[in-house]
Amino acid sequence: MGAAAKIVNDEGPLELTVRRVATQLGVTHAAVYHHFEDRTAILAAVAEVAFVQLGEAIAARQAVLGETSLERFAASGLAYVSFAVKHPRLYGVMFGPEAAERHAYPALADAAARVFELLRGSIAATQKDGVVTEGSPDEHALFAWSTVHGLASLIVGRQLGQMDLPSDDPERLAEMIVLRTFTGLAVKPEYQ
Repeated sequence: MGAAAKIVNDEGPLELTVRRVATQLGVTHAAVYHHFEDRTAILAAVAEVAFVQLGEAIAARQAVLGETSLERFAASGLAYVSFAVKHPRLYGVMFGPEAAERHAYPALADAAARVFELLRGSIAATQKDGVVTEGSPDEHALFAWSTVHGLASLIVGRQLGQMDLPSDDPERLAEMIVLRTFTGLAVKPEYQ
């Protein structure tokens, strides 16, 4: 699936065809159909590969930046935005219509679930350490994911140019958003 992922990453999903994949692999296009039902199945496999890569990026960033549960939580968001900025076309496929049909592609569903579990696990660890409020780790993870996904989508879609932000550096923006996400989830004794 590396050939298809490379085509998407380098040129975009519209350039992905069964014939292009076959040419890249040095096989007939009929040979590709032995492994994939159609182009949609190939795109789903590309999304799967991208989710695996995102999970690896998150785990690596957590290992480098994550001495505490809060730092591992922050590293998750920073890695997510960084991945989207570095691989905008793969990021688009990960959340495109083919990936939305995850129930039809169990390996894709599993890869996406593993990424969500990294975030959920980070949330649960911060809750255990008493730095994030109690509540459903799934709901907290959805909140955090929605926030960094929104930022990543805005950056990738070049939607921030008209804003008067102190920085347009994606890493700096991600740090600000992740910090504010934590602030939104932090234990606030005055509200308890």
